[in-house]
Amino acid sequence: MATSDRDRALREAFRFDARDLAANRAGRISPRQDALLGAGRRGILLSIAVFAAVMVGSVGLVAFFDRQLQTPGGQGGIAVAAGVALVVIVAGYLQSRRYLPAAGSRTLSAAQGPAEVVSDSENDCRVRFGRTSLRLPGAAALGAFEQGQEYRVYYLAGPVAHVLSAESRY
Repeated sequence: MATSDRDRALREAFRFDARDLAANRAGRISPRQDALLGAGRRGILLSIAVFAAVMVGSVGLVAFFDRQLQTPGGQGGIAVAAGVALVVIVAGYLQSRRYLPAAGSRTLSAAQGPAEVVSDSENDCRVRFGRTSLRLPGAAALGAFEQGQEYRVYYLAGPVAHVLSAESRY
């Protein structure tokens, strides 16, 4: 595959343009990338808030039906529903918490070297460039890299690397 074809595959897979790559080469995040990262972080926070609101709403619904259906002198199920909702909200928050710092990170890192696929499973997709191993969001991103070809990859570190741009034969 020619260098221009490799670079085109990278641009399509990671959705960056020449201005993004130029800013990343200079050690900066482009204004477009900054806007996208901010929107992504807000999306994560919004999804956590919606999740919590749905869980609290479910407890409210249980409380409503519990009051309507409760027999005189019977025990209500509201405490159980509230406890379960609280456990689910906390577990969801703790699970997403490890992704929040990465979503807010603006520390640009670079990896360079020949591409070596470490793992190509959909749940654990990793590729190594020199000494740096990056976990990618999915196996589809691997198609942009040619095994053994030299690359420089600009990314934000996290549980799953956020590749901002990349170039072949730097």
